[in-house]
Amino acid sequence: MDVAGGRNRPSRAAGHVSGAVPAGSWTVDGTRPGQRRMSTPRPADDALLQRFRDARTAEELLTALNWYRTERNRSQRQVAEKAVGTPGLSKTRVNDLLTGRYSSIDGQLLRPLAQACGVDREELLEALDEAWRRIVQNAARERSHRANQRPAPPPRPSPDAHLRTLSVMAEIAGRMTDPDTLPLAQEIYERVLEQRRLLLGEDDPLTLTTQHNLGVVHFARDNLRAAYNALKIAYEARLATLGESAMATLTSQESLAVVCSEMGETFRAEQLLAECLAHRQEWLAQAPTEAERARLRVAAQKTADNLRAVRSQLGGTR
Repeated sequence: MDVAGGRNRPSRAAGHVSGAVPAGSWTVDGTRPGQRRMSTPRPADDALLQRFRDARTAEELLTALNWYRTERNRSQRQVAEKAVGTPGLSKTRVNDLLTGRYSSIDGQLLRPLAQACGVDREELLEALDEAWRRIVQNAARERSHRANQRPAPPPRPSPDAHLRTLSVMAEIAGRMTDPDTLPLAQEIYERVLEQRRLLLGEDDPLTLTTQHNLGVVHFARDNLRAAYNALKIAYEARLATLGESAMATLTSQESLAVVCSEMGETFRAEQLLAECLAHRQEWLAQAPTEAERARLRVAAQKTADNLRAVRSQLGGTR
C-alpha cells in the first residue's frame, strides 16, 4: 500500500519508461530519433546553386532545372508525373517549360517544379526563390529605365491655320442638307472630326460639335446604328464635360432620344426626353429677357412634342 493511502502502483521496469531513449541511440538511417533526415549534398548541387545565383532570366532558371533533372537521371515524364498535382503544372506545361518551348512561368510554380526535378535541399530552394525575386526586380527596373529614356515628342507646329480650314470645312458640310449632298457632308464631317480629335482632343467643344453633327447626318441618311453611336459619344462626353443642363448637352440628348425612338428603344427615348424637357423648362423659367424666353419656349415645345409622340408609342399619355 502507498504510505499516503493510495492505490497500489505497479513499478516501472527499467528500459520501458515512456519516451525514453537510451543515451547514444541512433536510428538505422544515421539520425537521432525525432531528428529530420537531411539530404546528402551531391556533386551537382554546388553547380546548380551557382547557376541560380548567375541567372538573369526565367529562361535561365528553367534551363538550370532541366540540366539538374538530367543529372538526377529523371526523365521529363517522371518530372511531369511528380508535378502534375500542382495547379498550373500540367504534363504538357512541364514538358514545354523544360524544353524551352515556353519560358514564361509564375514564380509560385518554380519550387514545385524544382522539387519534381529532384531539388530537395532547402538551401537550393531558397537560392531559387532569391533568384526569382532578383529577376522580377531587375525586370521592373529595366521597364522603368526604358520609360524614362523615351525621347520627348517634337513640338507640334501651330495648328491655327489648319483649325481655320477645318472650321470652313465644317461650315460647308453644315449647308449640305440636300439628300444628294449628304454623302459628301458625311465625308467632310468625318475628316474634320479626325483632325479636331488630333489637334484639340476628344472632349474639346469643337470636336464634340463635329461628333454631334456627324450623328445628325447619319440619321438623315437613315443610318440609325451609326447615328446612335455618334450621338451617344457626343451626349456622354458633353454630359461629362459640360454638365447635364448645358444647352449643348440637351441638344445631343434630344437627338439621341429621337434616334432611340426610331430604333424601337422607346423606354430609353422617353427617359432621355423627360430629363431634357425638365432642364429646358428650368432654363425657360430663368430666362432674363422676353427674346430669350421666346427662343427657349420654342425649344421646350419641340422637346415636349417629341416626348408626347414617344409616349403615344408606349400606349398613351402617362
